[in-house]
Amino acid sequence: MSTISVNGDSFSSITSNDDIGFNNRQSQIVRDLDPGRYAVTVEGYGSASGKFKLDVNVSTIPPDPGQITL
Repeated sequence: MSTISVNGDSFSSITSNDDIGFNNRQSQIVRDLDPGRYAVTVEGYGSASGKFKLDVNVSTIPPDPGQITL
């Protein structure tokens, strides 16, 4: 059992999750974020501890052709 949270530059909370669902005690966040720096915190729920796996998917969106400077 774990909790996961994402914080922005000023360490303000952006989102967090405790359990995916009733029968699934894993934590998961699926969210689009603006470019920037973020801190991800994974903690055991209560006194729980152990290993965790963190998957991050990054996709690059091409710039708007009207924004390209040559």
